[in-house]
Amino acid sequence: MTATQVDVLKELMNARFDHIQRLIDERHTAMKDAMTASTTEVTRRLDGLNGEADRLKEMQATYVPREVYETTVSDLSKSVTELKVALTANDVWGKVLTASIAGTVSIVVAFGGKLLH
Repeated sequence: MTATQVDVLKELMNARFDHIQRLIDERHTAMKDAMTASTTEVTRRLDGLNGEADRLKEMQATYVPREVYETTVSDLSKSVTELKVALTANDVWGKVLTASIAGTVSIVVAFGGKLLH
């Protein structure tokens, strides 16, 4: 091999190595950009989940605890029973008031049941 041929081979090899280095650099940049985009998306999703958790905590704070609901319903049932006994003497008013009270208790129970779900 002559010196000229060796120089040509060196130039070809250097060109080939430069090309491979550019491809490696481009791939590295693309991977870095993809990682940045992925990190941004994960951060956005986590922020959304944190916001949702806070919203749920705030909403849960407005719920009526089951014990309070059950105590209230029990007290209302006792009051209705006492009113029925007291109004038994006056049959007409007793029926009207009993129906009104029963309707009110039904509304309270239905509304309270929705709060517990």
